[in-house]
Amino acid sequence: MFLCGTVLQVASLEERPLVSPEEQARYEALQAEARRAYGQGDPEEALKLYEELQELAPEEGDIAYNRGALLIDLGRYQEAIEAFSEAEALGALSSHLFHNRGIAFAETGQLHRSLRDYDRAWEKDPEDPEILNNRGVVLVRLGERQEAIRSFELAREYGPDYADPLFHLGSIFYDQGEFREAVEYYRGVLEIDDSFSKARFNLGNALYQAGEFRLAFEEFLVLHLEDRENRDVLHNLGASALAAAGATQHDAGQGEDAEGNDGGGEGHGDS
Repeated sequence: MFLCGTVLQVASLEERPLVSPEEQARYEALQAEARRAYGQGDPEEALKLYEELQELAPEEGDIAYNRGALLIDLGRYQEAIEAFSEAEALGALSSHLFHNRGIAFAETGQLHRSLRDYDRAWEKDPEDPEILNNRGVVLVRLGERQEAIRSFELAREYGPDYADPLFHLGSIFYDQGEFREAVEYYRGVLEIDDSFSKARFNLGNALYQAGEFRLAFEEFLVLHLEDRENRDVLHNLGASALAAAGATQHDAGQGEDAEGNDGGGEGHGDS
């Protein structure tokens, strides 16, 4: 789960003395139009306008960066990498460049290159929680879980109202079989954002695996009332209900657990 948070850079031709007044006016008009198109949710049109701007000012690194950011939004990751690399060669060395190129590298499976870019972004902006979160995601995919935990914990420290690092920490501990620790992280996510349905689904699974069947049922019931067509939720709702009933009978000395209590955890949401 990567967060791009595209940030368009404001480029300027004020330091280019050979630009004519007509070119300056056209440049400013195109840039304003491109930013307006992006603000109106039309990245395709914004990209076309930035391509015109790049022709007008081929040495402007911020324009190349903006093309890359828009290509990220459009899911054209390899082209985005090329645009960001062009921006880097032109001296546009912001943390946003390395952050977003890190996303593009990760989305194209180039995880070691992605991590290098996240490390460069982190060096430039050491307290940015989104950089630290995305760095952690890449580290998990590389199998470096302890370093990923450190990155997520730093993201949590610098972004106390940012739910994603807690979600990823919950997923790490769930995958390690430490279900009660996972429960606490998923609950932390929902304290920040109670509409984070994947965190609630995973919380239900973690509670089930921890033997808290009634509490798991309650979480799945919330999700079922929100989306009655979700078959994974319906499956886990039924499994946790059966397990809770079986546990109650067992506690009362009335028989064995009900069949089907191994169904919890269906479709655990990945980080």
